[in-house]
Amino acid sequence: MLYAWLGRNKFSTPTYDTKQEVRNGKTRFKCELRVPGFSYCAFGNSTNKKDAATNAALDFCQYLVRQGKMQQNEMPVVDSSTFDGANSSWQGGQQDNGEQTIFGNEGGGGDNTQQASTVRTDFVLIVLREMISEYHDLRVVLMSATIDTELFTNFFGSNSTIGPTPVIKMDGRAFPVQSFFLEDILQNLKYMPEEPDKKKKKGAPQEDDEGEEEVDDKGKNMNIIDDPNANQSLRIALSRLSEKEIPYGVIEAILSDIACRGVDGAVLIFLPGWSDIMSLFNRLNDHPEFSQSQKYEILPLHSQLTSVEQRKVFNHYEGKRKIIISTNIAETSITIDDVVYVIDSCKAKERMYTSNNNMVHFATVWASRTNIVQRRGRAGRVRPGYAFELCSKKRFEALDEHGTAEILRIPLHQIALTIKLLRLGSVGDFLGKALEPPPYDMVVESEAVLQSMGALDRNLELTSLGRMLARMPIEPVIAKVLILGTALGNSAPSVFDEKSGFPSRNRAVSTLQPMCEDQEIAAFVGERRGSSTSSIILMDGFELATSPSRRASSASTYSTNEKKQRKNSREIEKFIDEVQ
Repeated sequence: MLYAWLGRNKFSTPTYDTKQEVRNGKTRFKCELRVPGFSYCAFGNSTNKKDAATNAALDFCQYLVRQGKMQQNEMPVVDSSTFDGANSSWQGGQQDNGEQTIFGNEGGGGDNTQQASTVRTDFVLIVLREMISEYHDLRVVLMSATIDTELFTNFFGSNSTIGPTPVIKMDGRAFPVQSFFLEDILQNLKYMPEEPDKKKKKGAPQEDDEGEEEVDDKGKNMNIIDDPNANQSLRIALSRLSEKEIPYGVIEAILSDIACRGVDGAVLIFLPGWSDIMSLFNRLNDHPEFSQSQKYEILPLHSQLTSVEQRKVFNHYEGKRKIIISTNIAETSITIDDVVYVIDSCKAKERMYTSNNNMVHFATVWASRTNIVQRRGRAGRVRPGYAFELCSKKRFEALDEHGTAEILRIPLHQIALTIKLLRLGSVGDFLGKALEPPPYDMVVESEAVLQSMGALDRNLELTSLGRMLARMPIEPVIAKVLILGTALGNSAPSVFDEKSGFPSRNRAVSTLQPMCEDQEIAAFVGERRGSSTSSIILMDGFELATSPSRRASSASTYSTNEKKQRKNSREIEKFIDEVQ
């Protein structure tokens, strides 16, 4: 992509200066890229020489976008997993004076988490703070549009060897954005929602396949206006809208008003999850106005879509209005240059932990105020814009300023295994250094769960099974199921969503298909094949197989074919004893 741009604009080819560096026995390549006619020096680093050069080229492309010389849609869509252990939000380079610099960008969030810190980010920050103490030539630059500067300065400043942390504030180049809350929208459009008992079911989301629906409204519906002097029509309209539901009718009314005014510009709609996106997508495609393909281009945007489908949101459709329905992936991760209108549901998906069943699920929660302000700014990139926030002003003022850190919301099983695998000491002591340390009882609970799984021994050290689980990039419970499934003869691949740890909606493979060759087991499985209950079936089978009375017969009961059934029961028993 860089060479194509340079060729079109008649610039010389770039020069690469790649250096090899060995530290602690590990080799890394650091690449500097320069283009004649530009003073900017791009940096890239990797354990692979070619990837270091590619990272440098991407860095230069990002510089061109910031300078307005390259369009955002010309940038390649890069998955952070393309490069070794890398998160595209973290980049590094070496200055002429030999100082090492690491750049961290807050905009690396996906669609199922708000832009609060993730567990991986907290882990990296702890390591970086310790590295700064050891390597005095290391410099860390954290960049964010919504950062809590006091929290971060206290975090790094608490280390006496680091000293005070400077804060640099830069005014953005965004255009002014006029925002409207729900009561303003209803009053200006004179829109009256249908009464709750007469609402049509059309377009209402079915059972959410991304996780349990849960909105933290603190027990109070803030759409109810208590002021008796308020406009009576507005009071009725607001009372008919539930805070627990997405007001699709209001979204359609806003879009109709935008269409009637005839002012061009793309519309970006923020919704919490995939089911909500598809509900609105189907409603608009059935709408008499927005179903006209010659006038509108309606595009969903979600991380699970292919890169080809994601790139469509950057295209310009001449003579058409582009309507993008997205999760918070469009909040900071990408910039769509022709957006003028933003419609924000003010909600997002967050990973939540339920202790009574030891399961992680995705819940729909209110976004923080900083998230809403960040989304609002998406409308002012190219000219003055408009933001329509589908929450009342009273609700907005009651929201948290910043989102809750993920380390305080989810179990610490996986990060605890990582800490033990890297020999970073006690899990509690290490996580106690975090930006927002988790309560100690969360650490104790995670260690107890890992001990019950056989991943940690009495001394809280990794067992053989624990070392295997620590190297698998999914939740330890699911990882153990896969290991046991393989041991019990279930050789069919199972594709899991890397974020949730559960079978992927788009790429699910029937994990029990080979077992269904046996009619008896097929009857046992019934209609549940290929669903998340496959994991439960395998675990139940393991528990039964490990009981003293059934160990000897476990091979014949749970094997998937005749060859497996002939396996010596001693080998199965030996494996079970080892993984326990």
